[in-house]
Amino acid sequence: MKKYLNPPDGGTEFSPRLAEIFNGDTYQAAKTNSAAQPVKADYILIRIIEGSIVIILKSAEFSAQAGSLLLADSKDFVDISSPCACWIMRFNSSSAPPVFEKKTLYTVPFAPEETELLSKLFDEREWDERLFSSFCSGVFALYYLETADRYLKNKNPVTPYHAEICETIEYIKGHSDSVGVAELAEKLHLSERMFRKIFSQETGSSPNAYIQKVRLGKARELLKDPTLSVGEISDMLGYSSQFHFCIAFKKAYGLSPSAYRKTPSVIL
Repeated sequence: MKKYLNPPDGGTEFSPRLAEIFNGDTYQAAKTNSAAQPVKADYILIRIIEGSIVIILKSAEFSAQAGSLLLADSKDFVDISSPCACWIMRFNSSSAPPVFEKKTLYTVPFAPEETELLSKLFDEREWDERLFSSFCSGVFALYYLETADRYLKNKNPVTPYHAEICETIEYIKGHSDSVGVAELAEKLHLSERMFRKIFSQETGSSPNAYIQKVRLGKARELLKDPTLSVGEISDMLGYSSQFHFCIAFKKAYGLSPSAYRKTPSVIL
């Protein structure tokens, strides 16, 4: 059987150089160490093993669950909302990473070899230091490509409502203060139950969770305006009360709106 040493026509050549890797525990430790600055890198890959978090980029936010994977520009990454079992990898690459688009949340089934491969990057410290960097990059390249291959073999085709759901998302962004599931379902001439199912298949999020995410994203922007009170922001976003707004905000970001406003370092 022929073995390809160079990519065949239509193939992808991908030779990443791993710059930095954390698991959930080491990432939290690095955050508390003010002297530990992230290394310069082109991309960041975040893989959620257990639990759920919000991945915060400068340009977007994503509610991620176990099995989620997100690729982004390294300089776009800000933080994750809370500790969880995850892997955070920064890497350089002269060519765009294949398969996964930046700022798109993917669900990829786990495989037994996944944890084994990533654990090697922590455990195989007996390698000669002259070889260790290449070893880590080789393991990372294998991990990335095996994960991408598994995604391609398991991904589901878009539903017949893909275009409509994309339009619905844009509508939510413009009307998050007042929109509800019943209204959105009616727009697509679907029952609420069917709409919830289709929306979740397309986005990986329930309609209510997505609406909440958009509202809270706007809240973070509005909190930059010192002339607006928390109560006024709550009303602008369509919350039934300031209390419910504060509960939702703290659950998402770990701080009350008032505390968040007093912490300039976390406001983008």
